Amino acid sequence: MELKQISWENLFPKQYSIEEAIAADPSAVNDVLIKNDSDYNQLKNFPKLKQLSFVNVGFTQIPEVIFNIESLESLNIINNLKLTDLTLPNVAFSKLSRLNINNCRLTEIPKGIYQLSNLKYLNVEGNEISYLGEEILDLHLEYLNVGRNKLTIISEELSKLLSLQYLYAYENQIERLDLLYKRDCDLKVLELFNNNINHFNIETDPNNSSLIQININKNNINEIPDCLKNVASSLKSFSCSYNYSLEFVPEWLFTNFSKLEELNLSGISSTQLSSNISDLANLKKLSFCCNEAVSIPNSLGNLEKLEEIDLSVNNLSDLPSNLSNLKDLRKIDLSSNNLTQIPVDFFQLPQVEYINVNDNPIADEILTAGKRASQEKGFEFIF
Repeated sequence: MELKQISWENLFPKQYSIEEAIAADPSAVNDVLIKNDSDYNQLKNFPKLKQLSFVNVGFTQIPEVIFNIESLESLNIINNLKLTDLTLPNVAFSKLSRLNINNCRLTEIPKGIYQLSNLKYLNVEGNEISYLGEEILDLHLEYLNVGRNKLTIISEELSKLLSLQYLYAYENQIERLDLLYKRDCDLKVLELFNNNINHFNIETDPNNSSLIQININKNNINEIPDCLKNVASSLKSFSCSYNYSLEFVPEWLFTNFSKLEELNLSGISSTQLSSNISDLANLKKLSFCCNEAVSIPNSLGNLEKLEEIDLSVNNLSDLPSNLSNLKDLRKIDLSSNNLTQIPVDFFQLPQVEYINVNDNPIADEILTAGKRASQEKGFEFIF
C-alpha cells in the first residue's frame, strides 16, 4: 500500500514547538507540536500539556518521558514510517481520550491501546492493519477510523461497540459487512467507499435508528439491500455511486426515505431516475451523472428544497421545463449531454452560483444569454 504524506500543520495551528513552548510560559502551554527529533526530556516541563503531536518524526517507540504526562488528553503521531508497534505501560495516559496514529507502519491495533479506558476517538488511518481483534470491544469508542488499511471484513462483533457513532473504513479491501444490532445503537455515520463490498448487511431497530449517513461508493454492490429499510426513518445522506453492476434502484428508496437530503446514484447501470423522486421532499443534493440516461422525470421539478443537481455525462436531449422553478438551486451540472436548449430561466434563479453546460450542442443564443447573465449576477457559467 502506498502511504500518502499528509500536511498536518494547518490542523494544529495553535500548537507550540518545544523551543517556542520553553520560550513562552511552560506552565501555561496546552499543545506542543514536534516536527523533528528534539530533546524529548524537555516535555516534563509542561505540567498542563493536553495535546501532543509528532509529525514526520521517526521514532520506533514513544519516548518514555511522555508516559509521565498525566494531563495528556490527545496524542497524534503522524507520518512515522518507522513505527510498527506501540508499547504502553499499564499506568500510562489515564486521561487520554483522542489518539491519532496515521500514516505509520502498524499491522494491527497495538495491544496497549486497549487499556486506555477513557479513549473515545481512535484514528489509525493509513497503516497496514489487516484485522480488528475482539479486544477493541473493551474500549468505549465513539469514533473509529480504520481507513486506508488492509481490512477484508467488518464482522458483526463490531456491533457490540454500542457507543460507536462514527465508523470510517474506506479504502480497504473489505468484501463483507455485517452489523447486527440487537440493542439500541448510536451509529450515525458509515463510510465504506473504495472497497470490494459485495455483501452489505446492517440490522437495527427501524423505529430507533440513528444512522444519518451511508457511503458505499466504488464497491461491488449489485443490488441495494433491503436492510436499508431499517434506517429509512433517520437516513439523510446515501451515496452508492460507481457500483457498475448495480442495474436496479428499488422504488422504496424514493418512497420510504422522507428525511433524505443527499442522494448519489452516479456511475451505476441504471439509465432511469424514478418519477417517485418527488417523494424525497427534503432532498437538497442529487447526483445522477454517468448513467447514459436519456430523460429526467418532470417530478424532479417538484423538489422545492433542491440546491445542487449533477446530471452530467448522460444522453439527455431535453430537460423538464419546471426545473427553473427550483428557487434554491445553487449548482447545476449538465455537461457532456446532447442538449441544444436549456431553460433560460436558469440564469435568473435567485441563488444560482454555478451552471455547467460544457460539451453540449447548446444554441448560440442560449450561450449568449448565459454569459450575459453570469456577468450581471456574478455566477460561474461554463460552456
